[in-house]
Amino acid sequence: MEQRPKGVGAEAHIDAILEQVDSCLYAEPTREERARLRCDVGKRLLAAGATDAAEIEAIVLTGHWDQALGRLRRLLNQKAPALQQAQERLLQGQHLYSRRHADLHTVYRAAKAVFTALADECAHEKTFKTYGGEAAARTAAFLQSTPLAWALLQPPFPKVIHAVYTLLASLKHPRAHVQSVLRTTRPEAERAQYAGIVALALANRGASQVAAAIVADILHAQLVPHESVVRRVLRMLAPTKQHELAKPLVQWLEQHGTSATSYRWLALYYAELGHTAAMEQVLERLAPDASFHSYAHMVCEASRGDVAAVTQRIAVPTTEEEAFRLLRAHVRQDDANGARHVFRAVSSVFESERLYSEMARMAAQLGDATTVLDLAAQLEGAGLVCSATTLTYMVQALGRAQLPEKAAALIARHASRGTRIERRVYAALMDAYIQVGHYPAVLGIYQWLQAQHDAALQPDASVYNTLLKAHVRRGTPVAQVLQCLLDMQRLGLTPDARTYALAVQSASDSGRLPLAEELFALADRSLAHGASLALHTILMHAYLRTGQTQRAREMWDQIQARGMEPSHVTLGVLIQSYASGTESSLAIAQELAWERSDEAQTQRATSLWKVPALEQGAALEDLLVPLMDAHGQRGDAWAAEHVFHRLLDAGEPMSMRALTSLMNAYRYAGDVDNVMRLWDECCDVLVPRAKAQVTAADALTTSASSATLGSFQQSMLCLPLSIAIQTASRAGAHDKVAEIWTRAQDAGLAFDAQNWNHLCVALARADRLPEALQILETVLTEPTPAWSELKHQMEWPDDEAWTHRLQRNETDQAAFAADPLHQVMPEQSAKLFGPVVPPFRRPPQHTAPKQSQADDTSMRLHEMLITPQRQWFPAYETLRSVLAAWQSNKTMRDTLPNQFPHACARIHAFESKWHA
Repeated sequence: MEQRPKGVGAEAHIDAILEQVDSCLYAEPTREERARLRCDVGKRLLAAGATDAAEIEAIVLTGHWDQALGRLRRLLNQKAPALQQAQERLLQGQHLYSRRHADLHTVYRAAKAVFTALADECAHEKTFKTYGGEAAARTAAFLQSTPLAWALLQPPFPKVIHAVYTLLASLKHPRAHVQSVLRTTRPEAERAQYAGIVALALANRGASQVAAAIVADILHAQLVPHESVVRRVLRMLAPTKQHELAKPLVQWLEQHGTSATSYRWLALYYAELGHTAAMEQVLERLAPDASFHSYAHMVCEASRGDVAAVTQRIAVPTTEEEAFRLLRAHVRQDDANGARHVFRAVSSVFESERLYSEMARMAAQLGDATTVLDLAAQLEGAGLVCSATTLTYMVQALGRAQLPEKAAALIARHASRGTRIERRVYAALMDAYIQVGHYPAVLGIYQWLQAQHDAALQPDASVYNTLLKAHVRRGTPVAQVLQCLLDMQRLGLTPDARTYALAVQSASDSGRLPLAEELFALADRSLAHGASLALHTILMHAYLRTGQTQRAREMWDQIQARGMEPSHVTLGVLIQSYASGTESSLAIAQELAWERSDEAQTQRATSLWKVPALEQGAALEDLLVPLMDAHGQRGDAWAAEHVFHRLLDAGEPMSMRALTSLMNAYRYAGDVDNVMRLWDECCDVLVPRAKAQVTAADALTTSASSATLGSFQQSMLCLPLSIAIQTASRAGAHDKVAEIWTRAQDAGLAFDAQNWNHLCVALARADRLPEALQILETVLTEPTPAWSELKHQMEWPDDEAWTHRLQRNETDQAAFAADPLHQVMPEQSAKLFGPVVPPFRRPPQHTAPKQSQADDTSMRLHEMLITPQRQWFPAYETLRSVLAAWQSNKTMRDTLPNQFPHACARIHAFESKWHA
C-alpha cells in the first residue's frame, strides 16, 4: 500500500490506508504485536508526508501521546475562529448540526483519533488491573488547559463527546480534581464551564450523585454554572431519589433559570414527587399551555395515588403514557387488586417495560416474591429487556423472601440479556444479604464496588448507608459507626437523613443517649428539611425504653409542632410503650391502635396519605402486632387472637411476625393445642410456599429446579420451632418434641443455637441425659458469656468450630470481593447464618475485635463484619436443666464422663458455681 497509485494525491492515499489500518492490525492475536504494527504504520505514514489531521492520526498510531496532544493543540489554535463560533452557539443552546465546514471537519477528525485512542487505552488499563488513571488524567489536563477543545463537546461530534465523557468519568477522584480547578485564578467563566463538563461526563455515565456534588461545589465557589448543565444533572439524579443532593440545584434553577425547558422540567419534577403546590407555582411562570398543564396535573395525581382524579381524566387508556399513569395511581394507593386489573388490561395492548416495573415495585414493597418472579417470567416472555429499576425491585423482593443467592443468579441472567447492572442493584443485593445476616457477602460486595474504576459503580451515599445498616445490625460499637460517617464526609459524600438515622440508632442501642441527642441535633442543622420523622421516632423510642416519658412526650410534641404526620412506625412505638404498662395504659394503647388502624384503612381508600401508601410498608402490622405481644405476655390469648383476626380482616397478608406473636400468646396461656396447630399451619403453608419460590427462581435463572428450601430460607421457622418445643416440653409431651424436631428436619429446615438449647432442655426434662450431653459436647461448644469465668476453672478445648467459621467467613468475603454474584453453597448456611431480626437493643457484651493501635478504622470495621458472633453456647436454663437431670440420674454418672468428657466437665464446673 506504500506504492501510491498514479493520479492519487498523498492525502487521499493516506486516508485510504487509515481506513484499512484497524482491520489489518486486529488480525494479530496479541495487544503487544498490534501496538508494534500500529507504531510501524504510523512512522511510515509520517514519512509519507501526512499533514494536519492525518499527521495527528499517524502520531496516535505511534503511541506518542504528548506529541499527539501538542499537535492537536496547535491545530485547534489554527482553527480558532471556527471553534469560537461553534462555542458561542453551543453556549446559546444552538448546536452546529453540520460538519461540512472544512475547518471543523479537520479538527473533529484529529480530536476523534486522539480521544478515541485514549479511551481505548483507559479501557485497557481497567481490564488488566493496571489502572492508574494515566489516560484520564492526561485528557483532563489537556482539556483544562485548552478551552478551544470544549467546542467539540456537543452532539454534532458524537465520537469526541463519547470518548471525552468516558475518560473524565474514569478520573480517580473527579470531585477533588474539580475542586482544585475551582481554586485556580483562571477566569470564572472558564472554571465554571470546565467543572460543568466534568459534571456532565459523570452524570451521563451513571454517577449523577458525584455530578450533583460538583455542581454544588460550583455554586459554593460563587460561580455561575450553565443552566443546561444543572438541568441535565438533575434529570439524571431525579430517579435516584437523592432529594438532599438535588435540593440546592433545584433551588438554583428556580431562582436563576430562564428557559421554558427548565420550568417545564421543574414542574414535572414536583409532579413526580406529588407536590401539588410547588408544581403549580412553577406552572404559573410558564406561558399558558393547556395540554402541558393537564399532563403535569395527571402526573402529580398519579404520584399521589389519587385514583379517582386520574380515572376522571382517563376513562380508557389510549396511549402507553395514560396506561402507565393509571397503573401508577393504583399502585401508589396500595390498591393491589385494582393495579392487577389495570395491568392485565393494558399489558396486552402496550408492550412497555415500565408497566412491569411499576407492578414489580408494588410486589417488592409487599414482599411478594412469587408475584415478582411471575412478572420476571412475563417480561422475558414478552421479549422486553429488564431495566435496572425493575431488576432492583426484583432483588428487593427476593431479599425479603430470604433468597439472596437466587437474586444474584437472577442479576447474572439479566446481565447476559443486556440489562445494565447499576450500583443500586448491587446495593439492593447487599441489603438482601443483610436480611439473612450474611455479613461477609455484604462486605465483599462493598469491596468489589470500591475496586471499580467506573465512577457509576463506586460506592455512593446509598451504598455506605447499606454498609452502615449492616454494622448497626451486627452490633458494631458506636465509635466505629461514627468513624464510618466521618469517612463518608472525607470522601465528599453527603450524609442524608438515613445516614444520620442509622448513627442515632447505633448510639441509642448502645445506651448512649447524650450522644444520640448530639447526633440528632447535628442532623437537624445539616439536613435541608431538618431532622426527619425517622430520627424523631428513633430518639422517642430510646426515651421510652429508658423510662424518660417526659422527654418522649416532648419529642412527640415536636413532631406535631413541625407539621409531620406520624407514621405507623411512630405510632407503633407509642402503642408498644403504653401496652407494656398497667391495665389502664393497655386500654389506651388498644384505643389508639383501633383508631389509627381504622383511620389507615379509610385513608387508603380515599388516597389521603401525605406519604404514598406504598412507601409506608405493612402499616396495620406495625400498629397491631405490639398490641398482640402485650396481650400475649399477660396470658390473654383470646384478646391476642381477636387482634390477629382484625389484622386478617383488614386484608393484610399473613406474615411470620404476626403468626409468631400469636403462637407466643398461646404459649404464655399454656394452650398447647393451639401452639401445635399454628406450628402445623406454618409447616403446611409457609414451607411449600417457600419451596415454590425457590423452584420459580431456579427456572428463571436456568438452574436445575429443586424442591428444597433456599440456603437461607432454612432458618425462617427457627423462632416458631423454639416456641413449639418449649411448649410441648413444659407440658410433658416428650414424644411431641421428637415429632416436631423430626418434621422440621424432613422439611429441610435449619436449626439455630436457641433451637438446640430448647431441644437440650427438653431432652433433660425427658430424662434422656446422654442425648442432652451429646448436644453440649458436639453442638453448643462455646463458653457461655454469663459464666465466662468457668473457662478459668477447667481446661477449655480449642475453639475449632469458631475458628472454622471465621476462616469460612474470610473465604466468603474474598469470593464476593472477586465476584459480587458469587453463589453460596447450601450446606454453608446451616450453622453460619441464623435468622436475623432487627433487635430493639443490642446485647451489651458485643465488643470490637482486638486490634493494634496501628490498624486503621476501616480494617476494624471490616473485622466486625467477618468475625462470627459467639452464639453456639448453652444458655443458663440449659445448664441448669442438664444439671438437674445429672443429679437425679446417679446410675449413669460413671460411664458418661468417658463418652462426653467436655460436656461433663462443663456440668461439674457449673455445679460448683451453682452451689457457690
